[in-house]
Amino acid sequence: MVPRRSLMLLLGGISIGVYGVDTYSSSDFIRRTGHAVAVIGKNLYVDGGEVAQYRNGKTESQPTRQMNDTLSIPLDVTWTNKTVPITSIEKAAPVFDTSALWTDQTSESMYMWGGQGPWGNLSKTKDLWKFSANENSWRKQPAANVDIFMSIKRTSNAAVTQCNGMGFFIGGMGSVWTDSSFAAGDLAVPSPGMLTYNITSGVWANESLAGLNSYETYISGSAACLPSFGTSGNGMVLALGGEISRRSGYNSSEPNLIGLGNLSFWDIETKTWFFQQTTGDIPSPRSKFCVVDVAGQNGTHEIFLFGGYDGSNQASFQDIYVLSVPGFVWIKSSVSTDGPRTSQQCIVAGKRQMIIVGGMNPDLDYYPALRDPDPWPNGINVLDISSLSWNSEFDPDAAAYESPDAVTKWYNAGNLGSVDWTSGTVKSLFIETSSNSNSSSGVGSAVSSSTGGSSAPIGAIVGGVIGGVAFLILAGLAFWFFRRRTSKQDAQPAVQEIGEGYHNYPTPPPVYDSHQQEKSPQELFQEPAMLAAVENPSELDITHGSGQRPHQGWALQGVHSNLHEMA
Repeated sequence: MVPRRSLMLLLGGISIGVYGVDTYSSSDFIRRTGHAVAVIGKNLYVDGGEVAQYRNGKTESQPTRQMNDTLSIPLDVTWTNKTVPITSIEKAAPVFDTSALWTDQTSESMYMWGGQGPWGNLSKTKDLWKFSANENSWRKQPAANVDIFMSIKRTSNAAVTQCNGMGFFIGGMGSVWTDSSFAAGDLAVPSPGMLTYNITSGVWANESLAGLNSYETYISGSAACLPSFGTSGNGMVLALGGEISRRSGYNSSEPNLIGLGNLSFWDIETKTWFFQQTTGDIPSPRSKFCVVDVAGQNGTHEIFLFGGYDGSNQASFQDIYVLSVPGFVWIKSSVSTDGPRTSQQCIVAGKRQMIIVGGMNPDLDYYPALRDPDPWPNGINVLDISSLSWNSEFDPDAAAYESPDAVTKWYNAGNLGSVDWTSGTVKSLFIETSSNSNSSSGVGSAVSSSTGGSSAPIGAIVGGVIGGVAFLILAGLAFWFFRRRTSKQDAQPAVQEIGEGYHNYPTPPPVYDSHQQEKSPQELFQEPAMLAAVENPSELDITHGSGQRPHQGWALQGVHSNLHEMA
């Protein structure tokens, strides 16, 4: 049976797909979904998707309308989610749900790709669009390798991130609403592979997901950038959560969730997938959540995860987790929220603030969720990611980001030394060691946020120095402490200080033998919460949404958007 959302899209496209909202009204706002967000310079941009607003004080029979304009929010002034100034910018480009935005801070521009037509609008275009912040205008952006670009199919529900000048699309699904080359009956066709786009050169490429899972598919997950880890410090892309599916069809009623106890990541330089186990307060498997990544002041990198649901509406989430790398430890925040949320977008703005925009309550059926007034004014909230506390006010002068206390305490206890690395190869991607040099480092000297594209120097290098390299003592430490620590350098391997509270950071052991057997992807990929069908493809039900159930609409509208598939 056709999923409810799919059926409504098919029927609605004939009569209601053309309606849209040109002027955003804070006083009439109800909900926002399907949008994308990006930061360019001193502005946050909200683009695409659908918005529910009151009309003459009442809700409409069609719960949402496509947002025709691009919205701009200033980041150089203080505002609350009640007083936030929102400017509408006329948009010549088409409107898509769950499209992706990648930014180029140098040219103060962003690129839009992927997604599906809102409310049954069948996709008729497969262009890359570029927005110039200086001109407040959109235009088509030609591809450098037209042959490859023309073979790509626009899709949605992919995990999207930006890392070291590259845009990434992992997995996704295609349909007649994403690309006109799909047949009308293809309601949700999983798309294998990972699309990359070089923002500087304009070159597109399609990479394999063969190392990620046996189906080479990935749906409704999230991705984060680890810009200074990996081979030669050229960065890695981390895939989190989501679902896998057989290529022949996506079954929204029986999602195959990917656990968060084993994480996969793509080494940008070698174009290789690796796996690593995590520890700590591991989140439940989920999809349609949001993440942001930020560089710690001491060489760590933190990923903040918020919300989501389990894909089958048996569980929804309002929790916040922090994943710290290279420790690969999950820490659950005690901060409370006012209800579960899915399909929201998150982005780091300022120095230590995560702005969450939009989203819906997955505990409600799809249409009621669209009509359910958002408890957040304008559908916006702000989280201080250092103190892990909600603050409805955005402060452009907030202090610099510091890793949360729980993260600092974890490293201070020397726990990095107990990480059970998949192999020496994987360890070397995060904690570089060399028997031919006197130094060892875990991260490079600069990081860029995958969402904002900004760079910030790292205060110190994670790891130890083997023999003879002095401690890096932070200013302000008491003199007696300095004497006590330095007096031990002759009696034990030297350790670089990486910030207050990190003085027990262990020295990494030597490089493992390059022939050491690595754990197989299958061994690492198994999670108790992952369905047995992953091991036995023949057991997967590949029907399109068999049976009616609440929230069928959630399955076909992802937090992140787009992808591709080589035709």
